Amino acid sequence: THSPYQIDGNFGMTSGVAEMLVQSNMGYINLLPALPDAWSDGSVEGLVARGNFELSYDWADGKLNQAQIVSNKGGECQVQYSGIANATVTDSDGKVVETTKVSGKTNRVSFNTEEGKTYTIKVPESPKNVKANYYGESGTKVSWAAAEGATSYNVYRSEDGTTFEKVAEKTERTSFVDKKAFTDVSAVSYKVTACYEDKESRRLQSGNSQRPDTVK
Repeated sequence: THSPYQIDGNFGMTSGVAEMLVQSNMGYINLLPALPDAWSDGSVEGLVARGNFELSYDWADGKLNQAQIVSNKGGECQVQYSGIANATVTDSDGKVVETTKVSGKTNRVSFNTEEGKTYTIKVPESPKNVKANYYGESGTKVSWAAAEGATSYNVYRSEDGTTFEKVAEKTERTSFVDKKAFTDVSAVSYKVTACYEDKESRRLQSGNSQRPDTVK
């Protein structure tokens, strides 16, 4: 025999771990809502969300790569994740599925499903290794590593760390020189997104711009 309190604890731990990876008690599927830093890379298969949707997905560097949703009874599916409005959803036949942004929810979309079909959500890859080096009158050089499949990139600049404005649009290069001079270069930061036809990845912040002689 086993203590009922021990059994309750065992099930409670399992439930807690599952809810770090997905939550669906509010009528939508919330992917990776509380992912611990220690689980920066991973994958999961067979989690079942409300609405009888079976989930399998993987992530790297704490960011979702791709998710597959099996619709066991059909109907509307709502999914929440940062940047998901720019994701592409395809069905079992490889056809692109139309998604709709949920009113008032920037990071939530809905789409119709058919019983027995599998739907794949692919989040656009963001540029990596974004750096910004300040060269005085020559400007600030922003550079990044190419994102697989991207056709171009957008660059955003902030002088207060909060509000970002677009300073380069759909450049096909993996670097950009911002000619604007700054009084306090340490307060300036940049974000870069990858463009995939009509889709745009999440913004990835480079951190504050640095003078070359301070870069280690």
